[in-house]
Amino acid sequence: MLFVERIAAWLRDGRIFGRERTPTEKRALGIALYEGGLSYEKAGQAVGVSRQAVKDWFGRAAEYFRGLRRRRRRVASDEKVMSPDSSGP
Repeated sequence: MLFVERIAAWLRDGRIFGRERTPTEKRALGIALYEGGLSYEKAGQAVGVSRQAVKDWFGRAAEYFRGLRRRRRRVASDEKVMSPDSSGP
């Protein structure tokens, strides 16, 4: 099962959205694109909706994604490496 199909099934099973003005598969694609790394703006353009629509969809479905992301040990920013547990520069 594809990731988008799995998200669509979660949305249907969890009854996240009360009505289906926008098809669930379209919502699932927008959510998957945002979760995959695109911005709300780019995900909305790809799906053909506004950035705010994708943001709202993801906000309502965010509970399904809490355990999927791994915690990073280091974050690189402007050529400087920082550890999340370090206190200050």
